[in-house]
Formats: sequence, structure tokens, C-alpha cells
Amino acid sequence: MSPRHNQPGSVKGQGLDNTRQILQANFVAAAAQPVENPRQRGFASDDRMDKLILCFDGTAVEPGAQANIQFDTQAQYESFYSAWIGQIRFNSAALPELIEQQTGIRLSQNCLADGIVATGLPALGVPVATPGGVFTFRVRLEIPYTSEHQSRVQAAHAPYMGYLFDNGLQITLGDGNITSSAGGIYALQATAQLTARIEYTSGLPIAKVSAYSYMNRTFNARQGNDLPTGVYFSLGCPNQIPSALLPQAIDSGVRVYIDGQEALPFSESDPCTNVSNWLAGMTGRGATVRALARFLGDPADLSYYPIIANPVNSHEALRPESDAGIVLDFGTNFAVANEIVAKRVPFMSTVGQGQGACAPCNTGRLRVAGYPLSSTADPSRAKGSRTAPQILVG
Repeated sequence: MSPRHNQPGSVKGQGLDNTRQILQANFVAAAAQPVENPRQRGFASDDRMDKLILCFDGTAVEPGAQANIQFDTQAQYESFYSAWIGQIRFNSAALPELIEQQTGIRLSQNCLADGIVATGLPALGVPVATPGGVFTFRVRLEIPYTSEHQSRVQAAHAPYMGYLFDNGLQITLGDGNITSSAGGIYALQATAQLTARIEYTSGLPIAKVSAYSYMNRTFNARQGNDLPTGVYFSLGCPNQIPSALLPQAIDSGVRVYIDGQEALPFSESDPCTNVSNWLAGMTGRGATVRALARFLGDPADLSYYPIIANPVNSHEALRPESDAGIVLDFGTNFAVANEIVAKRVPFMSTVGQGQGACAPCNTGRLRVAGYPLSSTADPSRAKGSRTAPQILVG
């Protein structure tokens, strides 16, 4: 048997790069990239996907030869993502919702809701020299499927490559335009490259996993907006600046029904207080999001309104869980049309079977990750049991 199977995660243990490239493309505005499946890049069925890493490297040029680029607003900051990614999706038949179809900006806001911002982007309010109008960058955005900050979750929702036997990563490039408060539009050059890499762990027993789903949905009415079943780790409304939402109205905020029961009423609370509570719950890596808020001058200027925002390191059993679906009603301080982004874990019953070499089989035993039982005495209804990994043997 090879050392790869004797030493789980041995690449990490030896200090080597444990990422593998699955896509690389020079920038062409609005160009749809071929669908890239990780199995075509040499991954084995029992390799576990820990992160998808999007790497942006190259230059952008401002025709007027601006001396500096500077982001003063979140919209300017997010223009970097819309420049690069028009649409992104990651799925397979067995795992159809790893990343639902969404824009680069929505994906960045999905990550921000969980305490993650890209590395390498200029800090807000800080001018970065662009000699001759040339902005040189090396930026990384990580989309994690492990949760190191949650000791009771960790890799419980990280999928194995055996379940990615078809489809894969689909990206359509963006418009190529980065805005700056210092003046002018910086255009991505044709030599700039987008690279997608997967961070992985090898040599582990393959498991059937209910993986994180990075969601994005659009609604065109305030009332009766449906969301699917599952366990929700975050849920929020982007493009809503909390300080601009009228507080203390009779039906302000967002009302949430879970399985037909009102779980969150129109509470008449100050939207800015909700944002402060969300930021306060981000320990550890969430400091980067708090820093982003401070650079804006006021955390209430973040264009994201949290609806469900447990502290990032809270127990999975504390997360809202829905058997029959969630319904959102937006208050009159919101527009009629709204979008949401969310990080959710579907139930195991929605996960298909893997195929291919070393593929999962239908036999096996259920490993419940030790989550406390819900109010029912039926162990199969335990909070977390329907999303816990199945270790497959046979």
C-alpha cells in the first residue's frame, strides 16, 4: 500500500503544498470557461476537498495613468470580484449545491458572512501606488468546506471526490473593470490570470457527507419567500446598508418562519444593533471583517444585513434547522425585490451516491458526530444526525 494511504494528510504533515490546480485562464471579459471536474485533474475518490481557492494574479491599467488606486466604499472593494467573476457554480449530480449559481460579488458576501475576506486586496481607505496607472495584484479568496473554528464540526461537511464524478466548477469571467475613488476605471489586462485550486487531504476513509452549500436566491416580493430545508449556518441580505434601513418601524426587519412557526418576528430592533451583534460573534478569523467595517468609518455602512448569524464558533446544534422549509417576510423598510446569500447544510437524504474507482458503496454505518438530541426521543431525529457523515465500508 502506498504511503499516501498510510499517512492521512501526509502532504500537509510534510509541509508541502496540498493544493492542486483545476482551472487556469487568462482574462477575457465575459468568457465562459470549460467546466472543470476535479477527477479530471488526478484526484482520487478518497481525497477530501477542504477548500476551493480562487487566485487572481496580474495587472489592471487605468488609461489616465492614475498614481494610486483606492477603495473607499464596499462597492468599490467588491468591484474587484465583479471584474473577475460574472457567474460561478460548483456542483455534481450527487452534490448539486456546493456553490449555487451566483456572481463573484455574491460569493464574496457569502464568505464575508462567515468571517472571511480575500487576502491581498488593498485595505479600505488606503491608497496603493499604481505607477503609470498599472495596478499589480496577487489576491486569494478561500471558500472553505472545513470549519477549523468549530471544534464539533471541523471536516464533517467537507465532500469527498468520489461524489464529484460529473459536472464540476463552472466560471464565466466578469466585466474586467475595477473602480477606484482616486479616479478612473482600472481594466484587467489579457495577461491577468484566474486560477482555481482545491486544498485537499488524502488517505482518509471515504465518507458520504452532506457538504456546505453556498446559496444565492432572488425574491421579487416582500412576503412569502421560500427557502429549502436543512441546517443554516448563515443567512443575510446583501446590498442592504443597515444604517439606511429605517429602524423602529412597526414591521421593520425580517420575519422568519421555520416549519410554519414564527421563529423571528418583526422585532422593531435597530438594524445597526443586529450588525454589531453579528460582528461581535466573529472570533478569530472574523477580525478581518471587523477591520473592513472599521475602515468604512462605521460598521453600519457594510452592505450586508444579517438575518441568521450565530457566533461562528457556536455548536451546530444551535443552528436553525428546518424540516419543511423557511419562509422570509421582508419589512417595509426593505425594497420589494431582495436577494439573500446563505451557507447551509442540506440533509443527508439529498446526497446522491458516488461513482468510480474507490467509490462509496451502499453499505456502511452511520456515525453521529455526538450532537445533543432534539426534543424528540427518536435518535434519527437528533439535531445534526441527518447531516452527520456516513463512513462507508465494504
